[in-house]
Order: sequence, then C-alpha cells, then structure tokens
Amino acid sequence: MTEVVLLLIVAIIVGFAVYRLERARRRFLEAQQRLEFDIETMSAEIYRRFEVVAEAERQQMLDDERNRIMRDVHDGLGGLLIQAISVVERDGCGHDLQQILNLALTDLRLIVDSLSPSDNEFASLIASFRHLYGRASAGSSCHYDWNIDDLSNTRVDPPSALYVLRIIQEAVTNIEKHSQATSAVINIVASGSGGVVVTVKDNGVGFDPQNTTGRGLPSMRRRAAELGADLSIRSSHNGTAISLLVPAMAPHVEQVEAPTISIRESEYAI
Repeated sequence: MTEVVLLLIVAIIVGFAVYRLERARRRFLEAQQRLEFDIETMSAEIYRRFEVVAEAERQQMLDDERNRIMRDVHDGLGGLLIQAISVVERDGCGHDLQQILNLALTDLRLIVDSLSPSDNEFASLIASFRHLYGRASAGSSCHYDWNIDDLSNTRVDPPSALYVLRIIQEAVTNIEKHSQATSAVINIVASGSGGVVVTVKDNGVGFDPQNTTGRGLPSMRRRAAELGADLSIRSSHNGTAISLLVPAMAPHVEQVEAPTISIRESEYAI
C-alpha cells in the first residue's frame, strides 16, 4: 500500500512537471512568434523609412544638380549671349558676334564636361578653359601669363572643377571690365595633398570698397563656400590678388557648411 501511494505521488509530481514544462514551451513558442512578428514589422517599417529618406536624398541631389547647372548656364553662357545681343544691336552681325557665339559654345562644352562622372578630369577642364580665354583675350589690352602645374594627381571632381573655373572667370572678367590692368598672372598648381591652389594677380588700379556694385564677389564667395575652399582677396592701387585654396575632394560634394572667407585690405564686389 505504501509503495502504491509513493508511486501515485511520484506520478502526480512528474505529471505536474510535464504540464508546467509543456505550458512553458507553448509560452516560449508564442513569445517567439510575437518576437518574429515584431521584428518583421519593425524591419518593414525601417525599410519603408529608408526608402523615404533615400528618395528624398535622390530628389535633393537632383535639385542641387539642376540648380548648379542653371547657375552655370546663367553665369557663363547667359553672359556671353547677352554680349552677342549687344553686339547685334550696336553693329549688326559681324566677326565680333561670331567670336562671342563661339565662346558661348565653348562655355557650354565646359558645362557638359563638368557633368562627367569620371575622376581626374580637372586637368582637361583647365586646358579647355585656358583655350577659351586665350581666344577671348587675344584682342585684350591686358597680357595674361598662365602658369599651370602638373594636375594629374589632383582629386577635384568635374562639378567642383567647374566651380573653380567660374571663380577664375569672375576674376578675369573683373580685370577686363574694371581693373585697367596691362598684365595679369594666373597660377594653377597642385597643393600636394590632392587639392589645388589658384592665384590671379593683376597690376590694375584696384577697387574702392565704397563704390562697388555687382554680383561677382558674392558669386565667388558662394562657390568657394560650397567647395569648402579658402578664398582671400587683396586689393590696392597697385593691383588685385585673388587666392583660392581648394581641398581634395571625395567623389562628389555633399552640400558643405560655408567656411569663413577672409577678405584682406579691401573688400569689394565685382
């Protein structure tokens, strides 16, 4: 009788233990299923949000590139076409008009080249730009000396390179329109760290900060800021010197925070 009671007690204990174990197993499976469901739900939400962010970034990149192209067309091609219209209104069609339209076509080629995704295009863009302004300055009263370093190891992508060229373009335009300079030197050298140093110096009359108008200097500032470059301008009655230090860049520029730009001695707008 005692053995039967003991066996019964043992059976009850084992049965209760098996019951508890089975209930724990079911709870574990239910928790596992809920966890898997939560993980799938969270993964789907994360993926959805990632797609939303990625699409916004793609749209922003498209908008930035569209705005950049619009500015470049306006600053370069637009100005040349305005000159062409002025020549036609003044003199009718002739050699000057043909030259300006050729310059406009070359400027458009520069913009197209700047859209290339290839690296190491800076040297070829500089060469095209020098050819463009070599022709433009053929009849100028100012003599230009170009000193261009070996730029094969620079890491400046094509869109950023076009920004550099626009800054040089603004400086040259200022020399032609306002400086009364007879000579100018344009140096473009590698910085040694993959970047570029550009200097434009002339022997003109300089600028009076109290009598400056135009959008040239703000444009130079904006472009230098977007490059993350250091821009300095020195001007006196002995001439003007513009220096631009462009850092090496990864493929291509995200929008960067504008750096501090120092304007020494005289601050003026071109």
